[in-house]
Amino acid sequence: MLFRCLFFLLLTLFSCSRAPVPDTCQPRHSAGQLLAQLEAADSLGIRRFCQSWQQDLPPSTLDFIQQNDTIQALFDLYAQFRALRADNFPDEYLSTWDWIQAFDQSRRYLLVPDQITYAVLPDTSLGQEEVHSNYRKLEGFRPPFPQAQARVLYLSTAYRCALDTFLGRAGGVFYQPYQPSDTLHQRLEKHWDLLGQWVAVHRNFGLLRAPNIRRIDLNETLTRACLHYSFFGKGGIARFERQGHRWQLKSLALSWIE
Repeated sequence: MLFRCLFFLLLTLFSCSRAPVPDTCQPRHSAGQLLAQLEAADSLGIRRFCQSWQQDLPPSTLDFIQQNDTIQALFDLYAQFRALRADNFPDEYLSTWDWIQAFDQSRRYLLVPDQITYAVLPDTSLGQEEVHSNYRKLEGFRPPFPQAQARVLYLSTAYRCALDTFLGRAGGVFYQPYQPSDTLHQRLEKHWDLLGQWVAVHRNFGLLRAPNIRRIDLNETLTRACLHYSFFGKGGIARFERQGHRWQLKSLALSWIE
């Protein structure tokens, strides 16, 4: 009996101390190398660039997604939020959501960040705007898109830096020349036109991420969650509760406008 108890105790300790599953996708190109490829590309070259990008960064593996209950919850919540329809959003947000959906469908590739910020918090701290010290980033967060995988590009740090520089938005600063004849202006206009044929971009907002989830708050029992989202200078909080094995939307509100 004692041996059996010790066996189950050791098994429990081993299960709780499982090492994190590493992201098997390692960067193959630096931001500088990617930028050089973009600078040398024509329209067909941009398409080939995107095809190579897809091969470099495939969706997360099932082992990565299911490595623990918290990581699984992040992937499940992302999928539930992405599946929301326009009528789930507040009235003042509907036109923006419809426009985003139409814009997504008009482009060959959709950009999805490959990391997510999250925290496990007490229930009383869920949905607060301030960022807590225990927030962390999950790298290698590449959720599958079963109905549209062929259109998805996962936006790693290297690809984001290369594309921002290519579009004249390095460091978050958008280049706005005073002279239309400026050579740099003409070159950047060509870059926007080339990339816009294949990737979802917007002149005022840069690279469009779909959806842009700023962070996810989870409670300690993984039964409640708040997703802080933003689109085009507007943002809010989507509140979810887990019922059985599925997350259900409880409320969605627009909470700030820039």
